[in-house]
Amino acid sequence: MNVGSLVHLVTIQTPGGTVSDGDGGSTQAWITLTPDEWASITPATARDQQRKLAGAITAVATHVIRLHYRDDITIHCRVLHSRYGHVTTDAQGNPTTADARVFNVAGQQNVDEDDTEWLLDCTEVLT
Repeated sequence: MNVGSLVHLVTIQTPGGTVSDGDGGSTQAWITLTPDEWASITPATARDQQRKLAGAITAVATHVIRLHYRDDITIHCRVLHSRYGHVTTDAQGNPTTADARVFNVAGQQNVDEDDTEWLLDCTEVLT
């Protein structure tokens, strides 16, 4: 991995418990994993759009995020990014930074199976 290409500071979150939404329902809370990581974020190519395994689509990606391997990242995680640095969050873990982008992890690959690099297929959450 070319560490010079890791130019985006990202925050990784994992699902926490549910919390009351104030209207009688509940919403998903998020727990921020530390530390923040340097990553590359690129739009998914046509080849990345649908990775297939035995004829079944395993992930549909809008972006590919490459970063150093961490054993706490799963397909249930999400990645936050702001072009201005660290993303601040509220008590439920939702981003409060004005330009924050949210990417749900749809698939992951341990590049070369040597626990040094993650390749995450992500879908951007548009609000």
